[in-house]
Amino acid sequence: MNHAINSVIETLANSEINKNKSKYPYFTDKRYTSHILDINNFNEIQSHTHNHTIAAVDGGNIEIISAPNFSLSLIRVAANTYKNNKKIKLPFDNIMTFLCLTTSAIDQNKNIIYTTNLFPLNQKHEEFSKKIKTFEFNSFDPTISSNQKKADLTTMGSVTRCFLEWLLLEKLTDTLTNNDIIIKDGSLQTRIIGENKYSDPLFTKAMKKNIIVCGLSKTTTLLTDTAASLAEEITNLSKNTNHKTWVYHPVCDIEHQNHKAEMYFVKLNENSKHTFRFEILKNQKQYANTTINAIAKNSNDISFPGYPYALIDVDRLARVRYNEIEHYRVLFMASAAKNPIRNKILTSVSSINAHGILDRMIK
Repeated sequence: MNHAINSVIETLANSEINKNKSKYPYFTDKRYTSHILDINNFNEIQSHTHNHTIAAVDGGNIEIISAPNFSLSLIRVAANTYKNNKKIKLPFDNIMTFLCLTTSAIDQNKNIIYTTNLFPLNQKHEEFSKKIKTFEFNSFDPTISSNQKKADLTTMGSVTRCFLEWLLLEKLTDTLTNNDIIIKDGSLQTRIIGENKYSDPLFTKAMKKNIIVCGLSKTTTLLTDTAASLAEEITNLSKNTNHKTWVYHPVCDIEHQNHKAEMYFVKLNENSKHTFRFEILKNQKQYANTTINAIAKNSNDISFPGYPYALIDVDRLARVRYNEIEHYRVLFMASAAKNPIRNKILTSVSSINAHGILDRMIK
């Protein structure tokens, strides 16, 4: 086994990505125009006092049970706010949990259509499920599928969670004021058909109230023109500077109607081992430096230096754990057993449940 691992490492070490020097970020989409990688694009993050409130949102979802014609997921979204690194209580429930049911049917054109319904566990949260309502997707929609293959039913749980995150971000704007910051886990790009319906109201309200909207990506798959990791190349380039914390910009010019952002790379704490992709609404890029400075001051937690504690905390609040799923699975099966069409439901579930039986045998 060690021989195989060593061979893998040797192959990587000798691969093309380690032979050529990168010059540009690489984008296949022509709506992105790269800037040359340049040591002069680094700037030290300046330490200034600020009085910004930082608000963060995240979500999580796991499938509870599925059959060939339906999928039931548990979705949780959460929000928090921090000021001077102290948590502030929100005037509404900051954690909301939903059941998400997606069923499949074949329409008159022989298309497989997914229909999704959302059910809040707490009726106080119906304002969100009513805004999303029932929605449909063609299972071959290119924004949820790939390589002309039918999207899996479970995909709709993630799609619905994405919509809920945008709605919660918009709700946060009602509690914030001028120069406050909303930070989203991930990019500001909208990739799913219909997603703009939920993101655009946030952008409009934030611009009107001068609330800064930004995103920080824990991971990025962006490459350079030599197929190297863009984040790694920028990190290596930074070693030729004296900056302990830094902002790298410009990366590229974005002319994409579904990506209304300016892109940066940042190192937010001198003890951080990570470089993150940071985005801010394009129309707010003049506030990028003060926003990054404020976020850097929230990125000093010893458990993950260089990553905003607001995002660490909201990830914990929104996380769906597997032991919860078993609880809801038992409730579902018990309730289905009492339903007049129980045989149909249970037979559908059992048709793809064999793998789960094998998993339990191995435990």
